[in-house]
Amino acid sequence: MSSFEATLKEYLERRKELGERGVSEDSLRDAFLEFLRRAFPKLTRAESLELEKYIPGLRVRGGFADILYEDLIFEFKRRLEPESLIKDAERQLERYLRNQPAPERFFGMLTDGVKIWVYALRDGNLERIDQITLDSSSPEKARFCKIWLDSYLFHERLVIPTTEDIVRRFGEHSPTFHQGMRVLKSLWAEVRSSLAAQTKFAEWQNLLSLVYGSDVGEENLFLRHAYLNKVYRARYVDEQFIAINRKDENNGKGQAGCKQKRSQKDR
Repeated sequence: MSSFEATLKEYLERRKELGERGVSEDSLRDAFLEFLRRAFPKLTRAESLELEKYIPGLRVRGGFADILYEDLIFEFKRRLEPESLIKDAERQLERYLRNQPAPERFFGMLTDGVKIWVYALRDGNLERIDQITLDSSSPEKARFCKIWLDSYLFHERLVIPTTEDIVRRFGEHSPTFHQGMRVLKSLWAEVRSSLAAQTKFAEWQNLLSLVYGSDVGEENLFLRHAYLNKVYRARYVDEQFIAINRKDENNGKGQAGCKQKRSQKDR
């Protein structure tokens, strides 16, 4: 059992106990935060992690967010039911998001400590874009929970990429995809009417029509292809960087070995 799986299992047992005792939302928040800090130790040193952060009313009425971390705003409820409570919580999150200097960059997370629903502003409207139910019943499910959480926290470094990891971090339900498409749509709106942009778009449409035999290219698909292209290039650059570092390390070892042999020969 991995350390994360054990930490998650212990937390979920603790969460169940707290639920049976009917504790406050603050207690649920504190237990969840303790779990995150144990599962992702660098969060312990995160200065940007704030509790009961007051968000002033820049555009609509303000309020106190349970947790604010980087671009994540958490709102805790003892249970995600009934529907009327969910609607009230969504309105709270929407106010917190709209009152940020750059609202589209932030994610709202509505949670009872087990279920986590992710929201974002899309075209000015609040939408639920992602969700998970924390589960430690198998190593595979626990691993997915870790990848899912880290796709928002950006805690892990030097991660060995797997298909599951890449899909979760860069796929269409990932925060990276959401933000990447938001930026690409904004940039495309600025240059869409230019001759250069129209030429690129027409060339792309022609290539697709050769493959599919008909015109299937539209702007949203064009931007998705642009996003995938950027992800591929970033991955290629990363692989080249790793290869160069390994080559330098091997050269260093070889040079050190030669120096050692020369030294022994001189003696």
